Amino acid sequence: PAVATVGTGSIYSYNSGTASITTNGAVIGTNIGVLTTGSVTLQDNFNSTKQFRLEKGTFSTNAKSFSCSDFYSSYDPDTRALTLTNSTVNISGDVDLTPSANLTVTTTGSTLNLTGNGKSYDLSNFTWGTINITGTSATLINSTTASTIALSSTTTQAITFTDGKTQTATTFTLSGSAGHVHTLQGSSTAGWNLSKASGTVNADYISISRSTAGGGATFNANGASVNGGNNSGWNFPLTVTSQDASSVAMTAAGVTSGTFNGTLVDMGGSASVDAYFVYGLTHSYGSGTTPVAKSAPATYTANIPANLTPGSTYYLEAIGVVGITFANGVEKSIAFTMPTVVTNSPTQSGSSLIFYGNVTAMGKAT
Repeated sequence: PAVATVGTGSIYSYNSGTASITTNGAVIGTNIGVLTTGSVTLQDNFNSTKQFRLEKGTFSTNAKSFSCSDFYSSYDPDTRALTLTNSTVNISGDVDLTPSANLTVTTTGSTLNLTGNGKSYDLSNFTWGTINITGTSATLINSTTASTIALSSTTTQAITFTDGKTQTATTFTLSGSAGHVHTLQGSSTAGWNLSKASGTVNADYISISRSTAGGGATFNANGASVNGGNNSGWNFPLTVTSQDASSVAMTAAGVTSGTFNGTLVDMGGSASVDAYFVYGLTHSYGSGTTPVAKSAPATYTANIPANLTPGSTYYLEAIGVVGITFANGVEKSIAFTMPTVVTNSPTQSGSSLIFYGNVTAMGKAT
């Protein structure tokens, strides 16, 4: 029987032989379920705003475009076969294809677009074509294998990977862009995995934590990427951060104590990094502290030079250098405010003049 409807509620196909779904361009506003001992095949593009459930039997998209909200097929012990060959599949809701010996999925030449925000995807450990994840947040529940796993470079995304599971792909497209960082994180603290057999994965504008990257490929987190900690198999850029100066004391003659403060966040794969500070009265700086070799990520400090000019504002940055490669933290500033003195009118005492003054502010560094 053919089904082409717009409405509410649910429609089930209970056929025992070969059935088809023809929508004739209608947008389906009804939950659709396949519960059959036979098969159901699309005859044209399918577009639904509701759930689609494969509960029993065989469903084929027949190289047609297929769109729905949630897609479910976790109905053991019934036998189910899902064929998405050469189809573009658009899912705006959750996907539940819980691994089961009773479920087979064929995805040759398919593209799976997962577009929802805050959705969960259990794609099981089937072999997929291209998987595009474009929502602002998503959770990948199970291990997944695909030719391509891609995120949206124009969207700020937080992708959660279930601990202990492995995402395997021939191509990973993980980069964000300026203003659109991708946060890649585990579901807890045990860690999760990415695997690619060979070649190189280059990702920029990602913040990644508790990930193990492997399988034979080289994984590079470049440029504006952030090592969130507890990662293995990734090459992160040399990274330093600047902190505010601290414990600053001064007199009218200059600085008497205080430190510039920075943190070497990541060594960038090097065994040693020279860490120091640049500072000056302009944003071009012009002066620097003596470099100190660091063999591991750590905070580092330098004494503020005593000859800085009271009453002036200085700008500073933390710097890390390996050969010709350098990294700099965000610029900080420190203003040395001079003490303030007010001169009062003198008074006469006999043949003497007595001069008065008040110190109204002691001066400080901010």
